[in-house]
Amino acid sequence: MTIRYALHKCLQFGLAGLAGCLSASIFTAKTQAQQSNIVPDNTLGGESSQVIDNFLGLPIEVITGGATRQINLFHSFQEFNISEGRGAYFFSPSADIQNILARVTGNNPSEILGRLGTLGSSNPNVYLINLTA
Repeated sequence: MTIRYALHKCLQFGLAGLAGCLSASIFTAKTQAQQSNIVPDNTLGGESSQVIDNFLGLPIEVITGGATRQINLFHSFQEFNISEGRGAYFFSPSADIQNILARVTGNNPSEILGRLGTLGSSNPNVYLINLTA
């Protein structure tokens, strides 16, 4: 009798877990449809920023590249918008990086409705400057 009861409880927990995973994946799919709008400009030439959309299948953009100058990493964008439920993370390629300075040169103000952060080898300060008129 107790074995049958334990098996029944395990099946209930398993089905509840499966339902939770399915609902989480449905919400993630909705979020990924609202992709952020992060567009590098060409002012840094060969050191321009690159944006990896939906990194590892997650609702995040990872920003790589940029121009390294001593302890600073510079990025420049035409547009920089993070949609609700998404994240944008600057990749720090070196433990020496202490500051990430990003500017937005386009005419539109930025909308940061999701998360902004860093990944990589250091824990730098992030400065995002929007130069709209």
